[in-house]
Order: sequence, then structure tokens, then C-alpha cells
Amino acid sequence: YVVHVAIPSYRRRAFLVGALIATFELVVANTGLFQQFGVLPPRLALLMVPLALIGAWLILVTKNFGARLACAPYHLLMGSQAFRVLVELWIAAAHANGVVPSQFTFPRNFDA
Repeated sequence: YVVHVAIPSYRRRAFLVGALIATFELVVANTGLFQQFGVLPPRLALLMVPLALIGAWLILVTKNFGARLACAPYHLLMGSQAFRVLVELWIAAAHANGVVPSQFTFPRNFDA
């Protein structure tokens, strides 16, 4: 009850939507759909569709979203993406141990 009262309703809805999207993606991933690497478009890229829809909704519906984003400090924008370095290193270590296929590693994903 204390958590319910302390968290505003819009944040509860945002958390619920995020949890539903994550649950849906987990259920779809357990079907093996994302293990089909030979088809186009890559099935793993379909995970970005819900995030793109949420981003488009934020831009279209939220008042002054562009102004708020323009006022955001650069270290916040850069720091929000800094986790990718550790994730890539973790995936490379998992690939070296034979847990992750080569399609997920950064040597395979260079655009050269």
C-alpha cells in the first residue's frame, strides 16, 4: 500500500507497459523465433519495434518533448548509453566460453 501511494499513477502505468513489453518479448524469445539468423529481416531486430513505437508516441504526444530533450545535459544523454560497453564485453566473454553465438559479438557486427 505504501508503494502504491508513493508512486504517481503515470509512473505506475509506464512501469506496467514496460513490464508487459518485456514479458511479451520473453515469451516470444522462448519460442525460438529469434534464433533464425538466415531470414531477412533479422528476427532479432523485431525487438526494436516496441521501443520505436514508444519513442514515436513520446515525440508526438508529450508536450515540449523536443525542448526538454534539448535542455538535457550531454552527460545524461551519453551516460544513458554507457552501459553498452559493459554489455558488449560481457557478450564477448560469453561467446569466448561458447554460450553466445557469433552473431551477437562485436567482431561480427562491424559495418565494414
